Amino acid sequence: MGTTINIDKTLLENFFHGVAGEAGAEGLTGPKGDKGDTGSTGPKGEPGLTGPQGQSGEKGQPGAAGQDGTDGASGTDGQAGESGVQGSIPQHQWEGTKIRFEVSPGKFGKFVDLKGTGGQTGGVHHAVLSKNITILEPTTSEDISYFYSMKGIKIEEVRAIVRGTTPSLTWTIRFASDRSAAGTELVASGSTTTNTSTGDVIALEQDHLPQGVFLWVETTASSGTVDEVELYLSYREI
Repeated sequence: MGTTINIDKTLLENFFHGVAGEAGAEGLTGPKGDKGDTGSTGPKGEPGLTGPQGQSGEKGQPGAAGQDGTDGASGTDGQAGESGVQGSIPQHQWEGTKIRFEVSPGKFGKFVDLKGTGGQTGGVHHAVLSKNITILEPTTSEDISYFYSMKGIKIEEVRAIVRGTTPSLTWTIRFASDRSAAGTELVASGSTTTNTSTGDVIALEQDHLPQGVFLWVETTASSGTVDEVELYLSYREI
């Protein structure tokens, strides 16, 4: 069995390498090495503090004028003002239909004739007149005088209405200067009326009658019960 010998490590190194000498003088600086590669971008730094406000810039040129706006709503009317004091009538002089006014104390201007020229003669306006007749329980052969016209007339309307139970009456109006003559029909021949409410407007055969004529009513047929017939004739004198 062998024996273990402990040897100091430093003594062992000095044994093989020798004891280190003192440090030599600093050598010359070597040549500059090549530029190294650019390193990667570092992280973004925090925002800096806000700098002071800069000076105001120069005043710019005026802009173009804008378009006119739309008109506003009309305001309400103001209250009427008080009536003024009535002025005095200026001094004036009349001469027939002429008048002149004082232009300065004691001095008058020229006369002005206030009479106008004559107007045109107005047309004659004839009022609408009417003649009405009621025939009670008319038969089928009536021949009843209506009226006599001394002047020429223009017929405006003839209206007829009957009353009764389902009444119907056929009739006509004739005119002539001789009452005993057969006469000329004023309304369409054989006009038949059954209207019991507002009346029928009858078609005319003639609408202008000469002066000095008689008018009369004739009936020719009926049905139902006719208690009465009423005729309304409107006209103007010509």
